[in-house]
Amino acid sequence: LIPRPWLSKSATLSISDLNITINIAHTFDADLNIYLWGPDSTQVELSTGNGSSGNDYTATTFDDEASTSITNGSAPFAGSFIPEGSLSSFDGKATNGTWKLRVCDNASLDTGSISSWALQITSSDSVFNHLTVNSGSTTTPGGNLTLNGNLQVNAGGTLDVGSNAITGVEGTVTNNGTLK
Repeated sequence: LIPRPWLSKSATLSISDLNITINIAHTFDADLNIYLWGPDSTQVELSTGNGSSGNDYTATTFDDEASTSITNGSAPFAGSFIPEGSLSSFDGKATNGTWKLRVCDNASLDTGSISSWALQITSSDSVFNHLTVNSGSTTTPGGNLTLNGNLQVNAGGTLDVGSNAITGVEGTVTNNGTLK
C-alpha cells in the first residue's frame, strides 16, 4: 500500500462524486491489479489484468461517468475510463483520513513505478470550520463555500468553487496552489 493523505480538515466533507487520475509506468499492464482504498477501508477495483502486453497508464482517469470501460480500453491507457468497480461506493462517505492507492504486480519479470495519482472530489457540503487542500488534490464544494476558520490551499492543490462565493472567512487564507 502506498499511502498519500490528500485532505485534512476539522469538519467532515461528504462525497457526492469521486474520480481518480493515475500515472503508472509499467511493462506488461495485464500484470497489474489497481485498487483505491478510502479512509474507512472501502476499496474499489480500478483495473485488474487489463492491457495485455501493452505498457503504461498515462493520465488515466477513472470516472463512473466515462463512456468506455477500462476492460474495453487498450494500453497505453490514456483518457477517462469506467473502473471495474464502482467509485460511487464512496458517495455519501467522509473524505477526511488517509486514502491509499494499492497497486500489485502479479509477475516478477516486469518492472514499473507510480509517478503520481490524484483524487478529484465533488461534495454537496459547503460549510467548514477549517479546510486544507493538499498537493495532487482537487476539491469542489457544492454551492457557496462558508468558512468559519482558516483556508489553506497547498502547492499542487486546487480548490474550485466555480461561480460560487467564498464567504464568512474568520481566519486566514493561504493560497500556494490554485484557487478558482
